[in-house]
Amino acid sequence: RSGRWSFVAGYLAPVKSVEVIDPQTVQLHLKYPPSSLLALLALPNCAIVSPTAFAKAPADFDTRPVGSGRYKIESWERGSRLVLRRNDDYWGARGKPQTLIYRGIAEANSRVAELLTGGVDLILPIPPDFVGRLEKTSGVTVYKATGLTIWYVGFNVDKKPFTDRRVRQAFSHAVNREAITRDILKGTGIPAVGPLLPGTWAFEPNVRKYPYDPEAAKKLLADAGYPNGLEVELWVPESGSGMQAPVEMATVIQANLATAGVKAQLKTFEWGSYLGKVRAEAPALYALSWFLKSEDPDLSMYP
Repeated sequence: RSGRWSFVAGYLAPVKSVEVIDPQTVQLHLKYPPSSLLALLALPNCAIVSPTAFAKAPADFDTRPVGSGRYKIESWERGSRLVLRRNDDYWGARGKPQTLIYRGIAEANSRVAELLTGGVDLILPIPPDFVGRLEKTSGVTVYKATGLTIWYVGFNVDKKPFTDRRVRQAFSHAVNREAITRDILKGTGIPAVGPLLPGTWAFEPNVRKYPYDPEAAKKLLADAGYPNGLEVELWVPESGSGMQAPVEMATVIQANLATAGVKAQLKTFEWGSYLGKVRAEAPALYALSWFLKSEDPDLSMYP
């Protein structure tokens, strides 16, 4: 809600002020003409809300929203269960189910077990190890689509050794992305070539890549003053943020780095506490993901 972590405020950075013209019209006064403005305004974060409801209970507004959709919140247990009840006063076509229940099931095996035993009707995401099995399971339909999520290892460039570009380049050469997508993700992902994603108009598959090359990584580390390698700590969430098998992926990265002379110690965290710790302690090396809420590539540039 403040500083660099207020990404919602960052979305609206081009907006200087908002003027109410009439009950159905607002006018935006801009600091500059952003190309992604229409995509930004379509985000849920930028929805126009009831000022009366917000003024009445600002502290509870995120759990007691006032809107005009097909469903309304009946109950919400954070991180566990969200129950939506059909809004019979909705202005358009009614929602078909009377009740929608969302359950948070972080453990992948439990999520699949709930689907197969009828405890839930839909799961997202599907753990990579189970995709093939579920495709062959009678009564189960697997839907596939190009995703807009990127998983990455972040460097804190204000902390050594990652203040040196050569160290960052060495780490990029040391990681075998192809092996991770093949062996851990079972072909449900592709190696990233940068922050821009397939499915957006700005994606360019032929940009310069960092191929898996442990020897090149060793040379870069030596040039940066680490001829005998170095030790680092890699923070990893156990689940969450749409990441598939983050600990398993990090374990492969750990082995890859060891080949290049880097001893990486994995430090795992439960997802509920992970983001807060990353923000508060700013680790030198951490695993996270970023996803687009629209197909405008501009939104993928500011994780």
